[in-house]
Amino acid sequence: MILWLLLFLLVLAISFILAFQSMRDYHEIPQKTDWEYGLFLIKNSAAFSSELLDILYQQINKEGLLISVERLFKGKESAFCLFGPKKILETYTESLDLLELEDYTNIDKEQISAWEVGIGQVLENGQKVFGNLPQLLESEQYWWQITIGKSFTSQIRAVLFSKDLQRREELAKAFQNLSNNFVKLPSPYSVGQIFEFFKQRSLVKDSAILVLNSKQIIQLSKI
Repeated sequence: MILWLLLFLLVLAISFILAFQSMRDYHEIPQKTDWEYGLFLIKNSAAFSSELLDILYQQINKEGLLISVERLFKGKESAFCLFGPKKILETYTESLDLLELEDYTNIDKEQISAWEVGIGQVLENGQKVFGNLPQLLESEQYWWQITIGKSFTSQIRAVLFSKDLQRREELAKAFQNLSNNFVKLPSPYSVGQIFEFFKQRSLVKDSAILVLNSKQIIQLSKI
């Protein structure tokens, strides 16, 4: 009888440890919900204000969903994108002049640098965070992503694509030191894992969590 009790307690303990370990690695992934997500180009970026983001966020937060605000650079060109539940975002098609896009992240992950971004100091009003970008070649890309969850909890990730390894390393250092406001965060994850989180637009519990307001998010995403 005692032996069976000990075996039961052992199985219970092992189950608890496995469950705890799985929760440690848990992260929110928007595609795992019943909502269909999509990526949209914001053609009328001037209309994407902090007031509009507050209204959009109330809808997102009510459903317990995620959105991602993304600034993309390729050569001298730039695009402003929004990733989120299509049913909600499509109600802003007219005001933001939204255009649904195919996902742009289908690139060779062996030719990228990826890192998580922290904010080192408070942003000043009107400060342009992309005012002094390193110059990219036409074939090179830099992506900036702010994923937003409940209560404006956020994570920022950056990805740099260049086929030239030496140039990629030099550009990565330049982008990581873009201003005193930003720091490259130490991370337990590899470049490949961070890139997967970027593609999934997920919030990862083991990564640093920022709490941003709508004005800061707008400031951190516009040029």
